[in-house]
Amino acid sequence: MYQNGSGEITDNRIDGNARSGIGVHSGSHPNIRNNTITASGQSGLYFSEYAGGIAENNIISRSAMAGVSIKHGAKPTIRNNDITDGQSAGIYVRGLAGGIIEGNRILRSAKVGIGIKHHAFPRIVGNRIEGGQAGGICVHRSASGVIQGNLIGAHPMEALCVKVGSLAMVADNASLPATSAIREDAQSTSPGTSTSPDDRLPPRVGHRT
Repeated sequence: MYQNGSGEITDNRIDGNARSGIGVHSGSHPNIRNNTITASGQSGLYFSEYAGGIAENNIISRSAMAGVSIKHGAKPTIRNNDITDGQSAGIYVRGLAGGIIEGNRILRSAKVGIGIKHHAFPRIVGNRIEGGQAGGICVHRSASGVIQGNLIGAHPMEALCVKVGSLAMVADNASLPATSAIREDAQSTSPGTSTSPDDRLPPRVGHRT
């Protein structure tokens, strides 16, 4: 979507796109809801060039790049999405980008769960990040933002990293047990039972059981 576009992108299944599943650019601001985006050749959702809008209740999995990329001044709201099994970061925010990242479940990323760099300044609140192969949340030099009320599981690198030169406000985040992330495994279900995607995911922050 380009040139200040708007509208609703809802209830679609986007599988195996060669580039990003959905791209939002040039000041566009759509509502992106209830989509399933899998195996994108780049990012599942890609916001750039001062784009905005809302992306919520989407399932984004197995992206070759970040599940959600936010760049070049974009400021979307990314809320209540399931972002899993990506080959890079769960969410990357960079290049004077901001926005709100709230209430998402980010599981089993090959790199950092949420990465913030290059003068980005998002608000990251109430997310659940587990099972990644690098760190949980990392704020790089020159970046800033608010990092508050997130649940972060054990990671091979730092669960929460704020590097020298960053100006992030960090408050009220908590750790999770190392075994709490649920892996998708067909053999883990009993014969005659089925498992929906939501059954395989731990609850979001604020909905713990």
